[in-house]
Amino acid sequence: MIKNKNIILRVSEEFRELLEQKANKVGIPLSEYLRKSVMNSEIVNQITKQIDPQIRFNFYRASDNLNQIARGINYFVKQEQISTDSQMKILEALFKNEQLLTKIYALLKGKE
Repeated sequence: MIKNKNIILRVSEEFRELLEQKANKVGIPLSEYLRKSVMNSEIVNQITKQIDPQIRFNFYRASDNLNQIARGINYFVKQEQISTDSQMKILEALFKNEQLLTKIYALLKGKE
């Protein structure tokens, strides 16, 4: 790819030194480090009150599920015994949470 356009970016001296150190650490020029950093990063919308109510509802539902799982695990740990059935229930609950959080993350990124 031919690189024939410039982008001017103002930063503090300290920030420039930090970027140069990071580029030197991985052994690439600063401009290449910046390009790779930008292309490999994800920007996610900040969660605010303006977010769609369905997204907020799903997020809080996932948080509640995590609290329930934590309470369940604490109960079994205090009993000093976790049966195979209980372990499976915990794993299933964790899997459901993972799926729900993945959906929320996709919504926040605007992929759904």
